[in-house]
Amino acid sequence: MICKLCLEEKPLLKKSHIIPKFMYKGFYDEHHRMLKVSMQDFTIVSKPRTGEYDRYILCRECDNVRIGELESYVKPIIYGGSEGLSESQIPRGENRVNLAGAELTYYENLDYKKFKLFLLSVLWRASISKRETFSLVNLGSDEEILRKMIFNREPLKAYDYPCMMYTYLNDDLLPEKLIARPRPVNKGTTQFHKFLINGILYIYFTSIGDEGIYDATTPINEKGELRVIHIPKGEGKRLIDSFS
Repeated sequence: MICKLCLEEKPLLKKSHIIPKFMYKGFYDEHHRMLKVSMQDFTIVSKPRTGEYDRYILCRECDNVRIGELESYVKPIIYGGSEGLSESQIPRGENRVNLAGAELTYYENLDYKKFKLFLLSVLWRASISKRETFSLVNLGSDEEILRKMIFNREPLKAYDYPCMMYTYLNDDLLPEKLIARPRPVNKGTTQFHKFLINGILYIYFTSIGDEGIYDATTPINEKGELRVIHIPKGEGKRLIDSFS
């Protein structure tokens, strides 16, 4: 069978997660069942055994090594700590307020290549997935471009397929443990996909127009800088509702 990433004929894994397993942190009950809730009223509707995964899409090397290396780097950064990172790799972050008055967390000393390719690997996996949860993610010809970027370890420039990140984790009234069905958005000549994972909104741009949605200072850049915007308290619920 042909691996979707390296395009080589190899034995493929029976289980490859689309959203990395570590991003389901805190989703499981005492029996290791994931709580699946209604987006309307947040009531539990089922308790599946595991997260969303596909069968026979990636070989072991691509899943565990090529993509696994990216996940290992990003995991402690997103969830705090420095496990597995050398002292020189540990990012520095501080809360700031930008000129527009928005609160944000500013990071520096990030590995641009690993961090950006990790973000793109989630989008790419969602596009190749056969799971109903990701059926709205269809990158078309961009899918092959992202595959080459990930396989060749070439993140291109900061403005090539950038990803803006927002968080509502500063609002204690909203559910943190939530992964919503990703969906595309078209705003004039700007096209992007939005993912809501564990209190963080990821906006992946495939086309950037002049609608003023994209802020070039926010996504990770070649200097290893990243700005994660804090969604003002009271506005996060509207964001969650947009996925319903």
